[in-house]
Amino acid sequence: MKPIYLLIGCALAGATPAAQAQTQHQDTTLNRTVVVEQEYNPIIHDAAKVNVLPRVEPLSASKKEVEYATGLAPASSIPAPVMQAYNAKESPDKALPGYTRLGYGSSGNLDLLAAYGFRFTPQDRLNLQLGMDGMNGEVDADNPWNSYYYRTRAAIDYLHTFKQTDLRIGGNFGLSNFNFRPLYPEGNGKQKFTSGDVHIGLQSHKGLPIQYQVEAGVMLYNRQADYRLQPENDELQVYVKGVAEGAINATQRVGIRYDLRAVTDSSSLYAFNLAPYFSYQNDDWSLHLGANVDPSFGREKKFHVAPDVKVLYTFADSYQLYAQATGGRILNDFRRLEMLHPYIETNPLACSTYEQLNAAVGFKASPVSGLWIHLYGGYQNLQEDLMPYYQPDGELGARMVCAQGDTHNTYAGAALSYDYKQLFGFSAEGIYRSWGISQTPGEEFLYFKPRIEASLAMDFRPIPAALITLGYRHVVREGDSTDDVSDLHLRGSYELLPGISLYVSAHNLLDKKYERYEGYAAEGINFVGGVAFRF
Repeated sequence: MKPIYLLIGCALAGATPAAQAQTQHQDTTLNRTVVVEQEYNPIIHDAAKVNVLPRVEPLSASKKEVEYATGLAPASSIPAPVMQAYNAKESPDKALPGYTRLGYGSSGNLDLLAAYGFRFTPQDRLNLQLGMDGMNGEVDADNPWNSYYYRTRAAIDYLHTFKQTDLRIGGNFGLSNFNFRPLYPEGNGKQKFTSGDVHIGLQSHKGLPIQYQVEAGVMLYNRQADYRLQPENDELQVYVKGVAEGAINATQRVGIRYDLRAVTDSSSLYAFNLAPYFSYQNDDWSLHLGANVDPSFGREKKFHVAPDVKVLYTFADSYQLYAQATGGRILNDFRRLEMLHPYIETNPLACSTYEQLNAAVGFKASPVSGLWIHLYGGYQNLQEDLMPYYQPDGELGARMVCAQGDTHNTYAGAALSYDYKQLFGFSAEGIYRSWGISQTPGEEFLYFKPRIEASLAMDFRPIPAALITLGYRHVVREGDSTDDVSDLHLRGSYELLPGISLYVSAHNLLDKKYERYEGYAAEGINFVGGVAFRF
């Protein structure tokens, strides 16, 4: 601010402007000079109209709005104590790290599960899981027999978070014990499958120019007592798989998926999968253009190429149209054979199935909150499809072997789901397939293929602590002489105390006779009940 000096001459007489302009005389009693200093603070008119660029603030995450209780509460003492200010770091509610379920039921039905997650530091986590399920009792089939089938599973997973990557180390163990249906009078009466794997992997965090995920592992599998031809068989797999992806701009990306695998059992197979792709995504469109290139060496010297194309269009926020054309190799290793049918013999070894094309179009919609509708249809072509069947073996009974041939099917399906405030839920799904096969081996090998698959489930809470689920599953297979799968099941749970629940589950309430696998009869009415803990 500029100071202003005012000179005020006070003369009792004869003071004129000319006299004031001259040099001032020394102050006397009658003539004094007063000096006044004050800050200069001018007023700028229309200052609001001055055009100044706003200051650019750096982007920052908005903090969650804190809601305070403003209601009145009676004081327990007078004067009422004053709560001291406390600044706490906001964090989401943490789920309980432990879970245990113990159940037992009819026909020796067993249901055991235990899991616990350790959080040593914000960067280190360890998850453990152990489970066992199965049954041991008489199965009322055409030829009643005492059946048992128990499965044990265990897993460990360790995660360490670095600044830009995640390190994951883990392993799995599996054990299946079961006996054969008495179609093998001269064969082994029981079987045991043992499996295990260890793996290590890295995954990048978002924000890096190149996103990547890589995993390497070793998988072991042992079949203890294969029927007659091979008393014992082992399988070893070594693999490296992952994906690498980079951004061209905000909407376009390029990348490649890869899976390099060596399989050793009675012979060796080296299978590779390379899948380069380009993707584009904005608010309305999602486009994925790629291809699966699958060469193999060793006992399978083949080279396959299949499309990997997906297009999705979203309109009106909750309506989607999509189309796809995909494919790729399906490795028929020991793990897939167990899933397909536990009785399948491994001699001769089945070669890989190749999905040459799976083309589909579909429509998804959510017209109201909680309701989803999905309609779709398509065509699938499979080369060297795997089809288990019983082969008569004279006085020795029968053998479960595999036929392989080129199959195809046209399918159409629909799915519907609705949830109302977690008080009532409903879901239904159905799919119809029309199968065809090449002249070799013949249409009779399609008899166990699913023609119609349908499922229905309803959830409702009569009271907040109870949940009841009623479901039904129905499968019609190609062979007219094969019984349909018909499973009406019910499950209920009740929270007895916080973290402690009682549950019961029952299956095949209609007591239908059908085969879970070809030649492997399912149980009649069966149930299991127990208690579950969260801690």
